[in-house]
Amino acid sequence: MTTGTFWGRYRGAIVLIPKPAGGDACGPSSMFRFGPIVISMPKQKEFETTFAKLKEILQKFESKLVVVANTPTYYALETTHVMKNKKRVYFAGVKIGKGYVSYHLMPVYACAEVREKISPELKKRMQGKSCFNFSTPDEELFRQLAKLTKVGFKRFTSKDFYSQF
Repeated sequence: MTTGTFWGRYRGAIVLIPKPAGGDACGPSSMFRFGPIVISMPKQKEFETTFAKLKEILQKFESKLVVVANTPTYYALETTHVMKNKKRVYFAGVKIGKGYVSYHLMPVYACAEVREKISPELKKRMQGKSCFNFSTPDEELFRQLAKLTKVGFKRFTSKDFYSQF
């Protein structure tokens, strides 16, 4: 019989742990005696699927850009333009984090005309000035993101853009 519950974390999941009557429910030993009830746990498979679909968007541009990271959890592209500080300009990347998959698109930060093309639905996924977060695949938003990436690519690789630096 339980007299209450408390929240905790168990192996990366948020859990609800029953508190036994007349006993102390603190520590891992009580969790194993009474068993945690898993409330929510990020689905690694969904993250991997989301990452793969977002990576596909960027792979269309890799022949004209420089791949600087290509691991199972991080993929990033830079332009071929070298700035005065002798570094290339970061274009975009996708990375699996703890709670979401993030898609960073620098043209959104650097170009007002790209930023203006963001739909209200996609804007809800924005965190910061150039990052979009997803925990599950969303085909419609991914289509919008692909169009936005294409517009950003045209702008970010134009000579007009770099002439201002």
